[in-house]
Amino acid sequence: MAKRLFLATPTGFCGGVRHAVAMFHALSQEHPGGRIYVLHELVHNRLVTEEMRRAGAVFVEDVEEIPEGSLALLGAHGCGESVERRCRERQLRVYDATCPLVTQLQKQAVASDTKVPIVFLGDKAHPEVRGITDRLGGREVYLVGTEEEARAIPVLPSAVFFSQTTRCITEIQRIRDILKERVENLEDHAHVCDAVQMRQNAMASLAGRCQAVYVIGSPHSSNARRLAEIAREHGCPDTRFAENADAICPEELSTVEVVGVGTATSTPDEVIEAVLAKFAELGFQRAEKGEYFP
Repeated sequence: MAKRLFLATPTGFCGGVRHAVAMFHALSQEHPGGRIYVLHELVHNRLVTEEMRRAGAVFVEDVEEIPEGSLALLGAHGCGESVERRCRERQLRVYDATCPLVTQLQKQAVASDTKVPIVFLGDKAHPEVRGITDRLGGREVYLVGTEEEARAIPVLPSAVFFSQTTRCITEIQRIRDILKERVENLEDHAHVCDAVQMRQNAMASLAGRCQAVYVIGSPHSSNARRLAEIAREHGCPDTRFAENADAICPEELSTVEVVGVGTATSTPDEVIEAVLAKFAELGFQRAEKGEYFP
């Protein structure tokens, strides 16, 4: 029997990443040879970052690192009002590549009742979370990243629940259940973006059929890590990260007959194609969609 490969679809860039990368390339063509200062990573993929650096991107962690009057590009994960203010003070020529869904979340959080506390599920160090919490100013915000942290918040008469757009839908539900026990009136706006959720659903569907799963993407990508967590939770403890085809080790697959592949929303198409070609060389035949989806 042929070795099988199950591919979690959709694959490739999500709309927000495609928008951000296209904006960078348009700027690099408009300013050939010029420096484009990018605050943090534009998207969380090391290979994309390296390609952009070769095309003239200069990545910085603080606005103060950007020379006054320079061209600045804000990443897909968004930023806070303090960053925007400092950009104006430095008279930077700013281009904003924030994902429209993140912008929508920012506006929704800011527009919520200022008298009601906010519970926000997210990674404290993630740019999306830092940007949104900065926009909330002095609001009462409980930032939680785990179930234990959710259980530690005080009992509240009311609260508004939001989440980082790249978290896991099952994780959100677990936090939601905890909050319902601790908050009398919970206004629930927590969700992940459709592109992330479709990939998560596909991974949950196929992981239990696989002896090994490879998540193609950078390990520091939030949505890539969530895919790995879902694969393990749904029956495939042997789950690994691979940034490109060179990371696929034939020796690790010597006893594997069924492999699963999932891709982060910031993984380029050409990387995915190279990975699939590598598996084909190793004898893995791609399954048709109907073989693993109801």
